[in-house]
Amino acid sequence: MNRQFPPRSGICETEAARAIWDEVVRHDPDWAFDLHSARGIYKSGDGSVGQALFPTWTSPARDYGENTVANLNDEFGLSGDMAYLMGNTLDADRDMLMHRTAGFLDVLGFLCETTEKADSLDEQIQWHLYTVEHVMDQYGQSPSVDGSSSSSSGESDTQEIHIEGTGPVTRFEFSVSGTVENAGTLEDTDAVYSDRVEGQVSTQDDRFAFTGDLEQFVVTEGDKDDVNVYVDGQQISVDEANPEKIIHIGGTGPVTRFEFEVTGSLRNTGTLEDTDTAYDSRVEGQVSTQDDEFAYTGELEHFTVTDGDKEDVVVTVDGDRISVQEESHLIEIRGTGPVTRFEFAVSGSLENAGTLESTDTVYDDRVVGQVSTLDDAFRYTGKLEQFTVTDGDEISVA
Repeated sequence: MNRQFPPRSGICETEAARAIWDEVVRHDPDWAFDLHSARGIYKSGDGSVGQALFPTWTSPARDYGENTVANLNDEFGLSGDMAYLMGNTLDADRDMLMHRTAGFLDVLGFLCETTEKADSLDEQIQWHLYTVEHVMDQYGQSPSVDGSSSSSSGESDTQEIHIEGTGPVTRFEFSVSGTVENAGTLEDTDAVYSDRVEGQVSTQDDRFAFTGDLEQFVVTEGDKDDVNVYVDGQQISVDEANPEKIIHIGGTGPVTRFEFEVTGSLRNTGTLEDTDTAYDSRVEGQVSTQDDEFAYTGELEHFTVTDGDKEDVVVTVDGDRISVQEESHLIEIRGTGPVTRFEFAVSGSLENAGTLESTDTVYDDRVVGQVSTLDDAFRYTGKLEQFTVTDGDEISVA
């Protein structure tokens, strides 16, 4: 199961893995823990990873981890092989959940490993609980007497925000400096994160409890005059966000992969398929005969075709067609000594990316060249349609 999460790009390999990843993205975590039990013990020679804490590359994960490991060993009297160690950094180079969390979300996180060589399962559970609570305490949250969490910064007084709908559908979002939780009837149109809410009202009302300060309240869709917002019974003024724009990606037949990013937030307004992954401000997707559509705020930073031909998609923003970029690829032709002539063609465009010699000729979509002891390199878009050695022996192409 934990080998189905590509760390930097692409979709998860199985339906279960995709469901897990969708939950991670939906909750937009400030930190993440992946709790495991291994058969053996880290660095004991048995090839296992028990009794170790592996931090993501996001600072200060390693510092928090080292403090936690030291206190964990002291609290439970762990020594010798049973003593916890700090593991290597999870730097998004393996197909595992926490590596993907590091590569995509860049949040503070830990892969926590106990060992089945413990005296009991209860012992392993206690080590895991201590690890999670100790990291959270350093981050600024610790369990209170009643089991709920409260900020160590003193922002423990809870306030209530009441969003009253007057009829028309109105979308909103707000953020707080502390934490927020639902205090009314949570509907499918509402999403509650640790310090932020995206929601909707019409004839019904929403209520949330929060700590800290209300940083902003913005109407993202609809009219701000169609909602009344109260904090502890006192009505407050609200702002209107920049209007959403609609980006429509039309497929013309061939499978085409794409990626785009915006400066604000986005949401799916079409049919989200298994081949599409939507994050807070970025989408990785695919079209062929079907279309994709998303609503976003802010500005469109880029739209790039990552696999396929940019001519096979029609992209519009609020009905106006826009130009798209095509991801470039690097081809390196390495000489091994003897003079070797070659030529290749691409479906897009290309340019020299190395030292262009007099024996090399670069056209718009084709190169005729030569290598011997020196190498050639070119950057191109589209697909490599053909590569042919025209004179000499085989060469190394990467």
